[in-house]
Amino acid sequence: MDKLLTTLFVLIITLVAAGCGVNPGTSGDRGIPNLPRPIAGERALVTTAGQGLDGLIVAKYATKLNIKNYYRHRAEPVDLQDVNSLIITLGFSPTGLEAAYMDLAKEKQRLKELVGAAEKAKMPIILIHLGGMERRSPLNDETTRELAEHTSYLVVVKESNQDGFFTGLAREKHLPFTEVSSLEGIKVPLNSAFR
Repeated sequence: MDKLLTTLFVLIITLVAAGCGVNPGTSGDRGIPNLPRPIAGERALVTTAGQGLDGLIVAKYATKLNIKNYYRHRAEPVDLQDVNSLIITLGFSPTGLEAAYMDLAKEKQRLKELVGAAEKAKMPIILIHLGGMERRSPLNDETTRELAEHTSYLVVVKESNQDGFFTGLAREKHLPFTEVSSLEGIKVPLNSAFR
């Protein structure tokens, strides 16, 4: 009996030492599989940083997960009324900016004001990057760094993190971070933020 307890104790210590106790923001290259407890409340406002279409994808996934949300491509602080969470998708699109009659300076100012209002309301901000390396321009990375200062949770598709940029940023900012293998994979971490 004592030998069995000793063996069990050694096994538990070995598993813990091997990294089974995950600490958000300091875990492996892929981050954590999902949040251990919810951080966000429904209704969520979904918008983009850069007027790409990724916000629509995230809003559709949120709807499929029965997360009450609404999408505004040009969300402003007034749009935060009656919401409890802000989801921002990353992806600057020159075509999207032009279609929204926005220039780069206006878009950055819009994001600054929106994030400032969300912080003032003590609202969690979830940052998501779906677009792969082709959407990782210096402008996107700069904006990501700026937004990470205010982010509660970072979710990226593996293809977006080939150079480890998001992993390093999550470690630097001590952010809970999840890397998923596919677009469909964002459903689990997104759901974990709300449930």
